[in-house]
Amino acid sequence: MPANNPHTGLPEFTLDGSVLVLDRHPEALTWHYTVRSNCHEVIVLDTRTWRGYPTEQKPTAPAMLLCPQTFERQLSLPLQQTSGIQATMVIAPTNVFSLKIIDRIHHWQLQRDKVFAADVGDSWNVNSQALAKLLTTLFAQRPKFVILSGDIHYSSVIRLSFVSTSPDFANPSVLVQLTSSAIKNEEPITRILHTRLKHCLLPEKVRHWIGWLNPPDMVEQRARQSQHPQKKPDWNCEMEWIPRQNFQTPNFGTNVSWLRTSRQTAKNDRRRWLQQLMFWKSPWFQDGREVVGVNNLALVQFELTDTSNSYKVMQDSYWFSSWYPTRIVYSRFESQL
Repeated sequence: MPANNPHTGLPEFTLDGSVLVLDRHPEALTWHYTVRSNCHEVIVLDTRTWRGYPTEQKPTAPAMLLCPQTFERQLSLPLQQTSGIQATMVIAPTNVFSLKIIDRIHHWQLQRDKVFAADVGDSWNVNSQALAKLLTTLFAQRPKFVILSGDIHYSSVIRLSFVSTSPDFANPSVLVQLTSSAIKNEEPITRILHTRLKHCLLPEKVRHWIGWLNPPDMVEQRARQSQHPQKKPDWNCEMEWIPRQNFQTPNFGTNVSWLRTSRQTAKNDRRRWLQQLMFWKSPWFQDGREVVGVNNLALVQFELTDTSNSYKVMQDSYWFSSWYPTRIVYSRFESQL
């Protein structure tokens, strides 16, 4: 653990460029690593113990989840060590992109200096410089990425298209974020997000950003924004939510034996005639279009779509049905790479 300052009682920090990072003990555990095969690689990030805290801003200013030296150590160097990789997967402990309503809550909490509320400190998007640095670091080395993330209490898939005016980047580049969270961490708010109510009242729209390379930064473009930036952007990106397909029942999902206790069977029998009155738990209402907001477990697979070496990635999120609790169903998200 980092040593504490005897005068302040706070952890000791050291300077990394313009940010402060925890002063690490020589024997501190290393939590980031890379796993490779002959055709794919998995880069696991440590965004918990290598955060950079701005020195020129107030103490509650949002941190960079990766400090400058860590971008080089955890991302740039591993990506430079190999070539000819067909699939690069990056494990990000927290989401790079999230629901629009969550972004608004984070910025509102940040304005009130509530940095420990609603996981504000775990959000990439509240520090635009760090988010821009992440995207440009990735796309400078590879044209396609899959990010696996969690810790946000729902399952979803997002696709980001990246286009740059710089010859150092391949155009267009694609990032697909797959989120599965969590196997047991649903909340009342995520159960609402799980239903059709979320899509009907607050649908996720396509979002656009423009960005710069030096210094790295990015700004979201609103639909009604009329002002043009004074500095010509170096790149732009577009993010879309991949819709959740209609739920399906796997071969093993109907009346799962280890769920069919005598008590559960009796409950199911009572619910058969009550199902029409339980609108909240009906299959139609529970079949939302954006996220799986109940406890889930996801399986990811890749599939070659044609002879031009074009791949698609699929995430199947498995969850317990609310209308028949001894049944397991899954929702598929599917995106081109």
